[in-house]
Amino acid sequence: MSLTLAGFRDLIRAEGAAILAQLPALSADDWGRPSPCGGWDVLDVVVHMQLGTMIHVTIVQNAVAGRMEAPWDVPDGQDPSAWFKQVHREAHGDGPVANIERLAEQLARYDAALANASDDQLSEPPWFYGLPATLASVITAYTFDLVVHTSDIRRPVGLEPWFSPAATLFAGPATLPFLPFFVTGDGLNGAAGVVRQEIDGAITFATLGPAGMTLADVETDAAAASGPVEPGATLVTDGGTWALLSWRSLPIAEAEQLGRPTVTGDRSVVARYLGAIKTP
Repeated sequence: MSLTLAGFRDLIRAEGAAILAQLPALSADDWGRPSPCGGWDVLDVVVHMQLGTMIHVTIVQNAVAGRMEAPWDVPDGQDPSAWFKQVHREAHGDGPVANIERLAEQLARYDAALANASDDQLSEPPWFYGLPATLASVITAYTFDLVVHTSDIRRPVGLEPWFSPAATLFAGPATLPFLPFFVTGDGLNGAAGVVRQEIDGAITFATLGPAGMTLADVETDAAAASGPVEPGATLVTDGGTWALLSWRSLPIAEAEQLGRPTVTGDRSVVARYLGAIKTP
């Protein structure tokens, strides 16, 4: 899904407003429930969201101003990883109310930062952890992070739906281009073949083998469109479920019990493929 700045702003505002409306109703027990993010409770997820949004505000502001620099100042002599963990712990200690307020503040700042950008700047290269990127891909990454983390809050506390319809349509395409970076031959543990993936009606083919995986899109790859290789399995689902299967290690059997995906053909190849996806 290719969005304009107006499209990104509409989606981020809607998703942010929805989770901000739900957070105040959580109980003390809810805040302490384990989240799908290993080692984090629900409050940890909100802490991460507000701190992450703060960082992304500066990334966008720097990109718009043409500055290629990191969005933080780590104190001299501090290990960056240890320092970030300390900042996270301190924010967690401030409790739910303070972090809800900070999330609301940072979401408003992010929207203001996007308002100062133009669609022409979406193709410009920003600073992004030393990785090749465009401003559009960085905003996509932030939006996906927001969408998935709202589900990380809703799932353990029993809020439905996990994703809004708009978030579902966004999440599926947002994950696909990155998957070849997160699947290795060793991780596949011998799984090989072709998996046909139909996510919200969009069809791609994942080819698995000793080198990892490659991805072909039927809209852009004529060979994939003609289907020269018979897929060994087919997975059909919605974008939100696909995001959880690929990004949150939601077991395929559990997802099937919920009636979300349909798998035909060699289920073991699909299970090993999904299990090999190791995302940040």
